[in-house]
Amino acid sequence: MAQNADPSNQEAQRLAEYLADLNRRVSQGWDKDILDGMIKSWENFNALPEEKKPQIYRLTPAERQFIKEACSILQKRRSQDESRWE
Repeated sequence: MAQNADPSNQEAQRLAEYLADLNRRVSQGWDKDILDGMIKSWENFNALPEEKKPQIYRLTPAERQFIKEACSILQKRRSQDESRWE
């Protein structure tokens, strides 16, 4: 990740859209019970020592924060878009 990366740029927003779509599909359309299970799984995963986590899931705190910010921007944009249609 570039040091001056912008979570609102097009590439970061494509990542946020991909992750949101992936979560929607895995949770079968935002099913509450499935989402609860997903949250619990990530809590258990995050409790593991770093050396026990698969390399692909090892993100730095800065990378995690960047993804959270990109997803937050996407959610705000989607909420604004939805409110225009109400």
